[in-house]
Amino acid sequence: MVEPVRNTLQAFPEGKKSIRQGLSLIEMIIVVSVISILALMALPTVELFDMKTRERMLHDRLYDMRLAIDRYRNARMDNLPPKSVASLLDVIPEAETRSRATEGPFLTLGQTQNPFTPNDDLFRWDLRFVATSPVANTWVTNVASIEHGLGNSRVFDIRFPADSTFIGGWRIAFDDTFYTDW
Repeated sequence: MVEPVRNTLQAFPEGKKSIRQGLSLIEMIIVVSVISILALMALPTVELFDMKTRERMLHDRLYDMRLAIDRYRNARMDNLPPKSVASLLDVIPEAETRSRATEGPFLTLGQTQNPFTPNDDLFRWDLRFVATSPVANTWVTNVASIEHGLGNSRVFDIRFPADSTFIGGWRIAFDDTFYTDW
């Protein structure tokens, strides 16, 4: 029984200690706390990047929809804008186009969604209609409620909704402008 202890003692020459393997509990706690602090410092940057990406998407979607309204008007023989945003997702029949060929769709469904909450089925853009409409100089926020008074009115402009309760609080951009002013 004494022999194995002597062999172990002879394996480490006098003055040298054994080689340690692994980390102590204190070292692990320090490493985890440092990593946590660094992650918490990076979190606002990630949120800022995400918000700026969504703002860019909003800007691009507004641009695409306004461009689609213009392309829709140019494609039609009567030069009328679309009746609704949904009209931009459809094909114009040959009989109604200038080139006598089917044209459209001018947008995809993804281009008409809210960039801040993409799965929001109740989201509606604010619309403005051509001058023949009684609401030509005002933004219409709920087309369904006043559709009967619009008659043959057609969309000529679009914007992000102004009602802050409806859009989940997304109102002001990083440059302190309102999304409705874009």
